[in-house]
Amino acid sequence: QMAFRRRLEMAPPPEITMNGDDVDDWETTGFDPRKGKDVFWSVDVDEYGVAHWENYVPEEPVDGDEFWIQGTHTDWEPDPMERHATIMGLWSAHIVIGEEGCAEFQILSDGDITKVYYP
Repeated sequence: QMAFRRRLEMAPPPEITMNGDDVDDWETTGFDPRKGKDVFWSVDVDEYGVAHWENYVPEEPVDGDEFWIQGTHTDWEPDPMERHATIMGLWSAHIVIGEEGCAEFQILSDGDITKVYYP
């Protein structure tokens, strides 16, 4: 991560193309603050050290909107998992492993028993 950051810092400044007098018509090859704060950006530094910025819409998870976990630690009753605050698609749950040193569990998509993930 630090190596990428150094390469990005060493990249030449982005190009700005002024298409007329209205700043809203201008184009840039860099990060465009006019896009707003809810836009996701992908940046790549090519072999010549030039940074390429591209905004994108992240894909919505196709496997479900909510997830539950059930297993030996919940007596097989579904327990809601926690959605990560900043990493899309990451869910977590705590499992207490008993004295036997193992636990069985399944992940339910949308709380639907027909949409089960299991190890």
